[in-house]
Amino acid sequence: MCLVAVLSGVEIFTDIANFGARKLAFLRRFRPFAGGTPSHDHLGDILATLDADGFQRCFVAWVASLTGVASDVIAIDGKTVRRSKGAKALLS
Repeated sequence: MCLVAVLSGVEIFTDIANFGARKLAFLRRFRPFAGGTPSHDHLGDILATLDADGFQRCFVAWVASLTGVASDVIAIDGKTVRRSKGAKALLS
């Protein structure tokens, strides 16, 4: 739920909780959420217990496994670079 909310542009716990409540039918395609979605307080407690570095390593490895791209590759949007003024400074 948090991943989908953040990818949708949500940034704070209360908005993540509201997103979950609004998108419950969609989220149930992936998890049952039998008791509904967690409150913003509960989300804060859950995320506070995560090891940020460990989560980042796992997330990057997961994305790399889905895309087939090495985890140390940095994707650059070619359209942005092509239209950028002073692209040399941008890329150096």
